[in-house]
Amino acid sequence: MTDQKQTPTASYATLDDLRREIDRVDEAIHDAIMRRADIVARVGRAKKTNGHGSFQPSREAEILRRLVARHTGPLPKASLVHVWRELFGAMLRLQGPFSVAVIGSAPGLWTLAHDHFGGQTTIATVDSAGAVLRAVGDVQAQAGVLPVPRQDDRDPWWRQLLTPKMPRVVARLPFGPPQLLRGGPVEAFVVNGGVPAKSGNDRSLVVFETAGMVSQSGLVAALKGVELQIVGALAWRDDRPAAPWLHLVEIEGFVTEQDPRLAGLRKLQSEAIRQRWSLGAYAVPFTAVELEPTAGS
Repeated sequence: MTDQKQTPTASYATLDDLRREIDRVDEAIHDAIMRRADIVARVGRAKKTNGHGSFQPSREAEILRRLVARHTGPLPKASLVHVWRELFGAMLRLQGPFSVAVIGSAPGLWTLAHDHFGGQTTIATVDSAGAVLRAVGDVQAQAGVLPVPRQDDRDPWWRQLLTPKMPRVVARLPFGPPQLLRGGPVEAFVVNGGVPAKSGNDRSLVVFETAGMVSQSGLVAALKGVELQIVGALAWRDDRPAAPWLHLVEIEGFVTEQDPRLAGLRKLQSEAIRQRWSLGAYAVPFTAVELEPTAGS
C-alpha cells in the first residue's frame, strides 16, 4: 500500500476542525511573540538606552529581507512587512522611551511615520524641520521624519546636518509598499542620534562644498573615477555674494566620511572640494517587484 502524504487540511472533515487548527496556530504565534518580547525587554534593560541605541533600522531591514525571501503562500508579502513593522514598533517601546517627531504641516508625513513605527508609538507634530532636528538632538524624540529633499527647496533641512553633533539619516520611508496618500505617494528620511550601520543593501548621503557650480555629469564622472556610483544629486547655495555651492549626493553602497574613496576625491569636475560631510546612510527599501507574489502563491 502506497504511503501518501497529505496536506494538513486534506484530512479535516468540518469547518470546526479547521477553526480549531487556526486557534492552535494563533496560540503558537502568540507564544512566540511573548517570548520575543521578553528577550527584547531584557536587552533593553541591559542597554539602559534612551532610544538612540535601541533603534536599529539596518537590523530591521535585514530581518524583513530575510522573511520576505523565505515567504511562500497566499499571504501578500506587503502584508507580512506591515505586520512586522507593527511588531518592531512595539519592541522598540519595550526597550525604553521611543517617540517620533514630524513636521505637522507636511502632507502625509504623520501617516508615513504612523505606518512605519506602529499605531501605539507617540508621534509629535512640530512646526519646522529645525524643530524636528532639535527634538531628536535633545532626545525629546528618538527619531524624526523629514521629507526627501527636492531641488526647489529654498532652505533645505539637510544643511542643518552640517553642524557637528547633529542627527544623521538612518532610514528611508516607506520601507515596504508605497503609501498611497491624498496627493500621491510620500517619501521621507528618518533621522536619529545613533550611528548608521550596514544592512547589506544601502545608499549613503554625502555633501560636498565647492566654490562654483558643478554639473550632474561632472559629479557622475568625478565619483566614477574613485569607483563610487551616484544615485542622485541636488545643488544649493544662498544669496550671499561668493557663497559656496553645496552638493547633496546620494551614493550607491555604504559610504562613511572616512571612506578611502572619498579621501582620494579632490575635485568635482574642475572645482576643488573645500569640505565634505557624511549625512548618514539608509537601507534600500523594497521595490514593488520584490513584494510581488511568488510563483505558485
